[in-house]
Amino acid sequence: MINGGGSLKLFRRGGDMNTEIDEKDLRILSLLLEDSSISLVDIGRRLNIHPNVVAYRINKLEEMGIIKGYTVMLDLEKLGLTEYMCIGVNFPDHRFRNEFLKRIREIPQVTMVISSL
Repeated sequence: MINGGGSLKLFRRGGDMNTEIDEKDLRILSLLLEDSSISLVDIGRRLNIHPNVVAYRINKLEEMGIIKGYTVMLDLEKLGLTEYMCIGVNFPDHRFRNEFLKRIREIPQVTMVISSL
């Protein structure tokens, strides 16, 4: 299950799926997607495998580049950030764009910056 009750499903688009990934790896990934702070012990209990095995498998998934990192989801309202604003900006010269992005990221209240070319 992930984010509110979904489940991890892999769809193939060209080529074969990495054969080094098995069902237990997929279940570990699913649990991490649901809660990236879940402990190795909790994963082990839910999958009936030793926490050391869980750690080994997660490390392998990281080394393979399948797990690229971990993230935190914030409740922005509980932080007092209740206003949302979306701003679209066009820059004819990419130098101005880069400077704008650099400066906007320095503002503590800016929680997300999306840029496209």
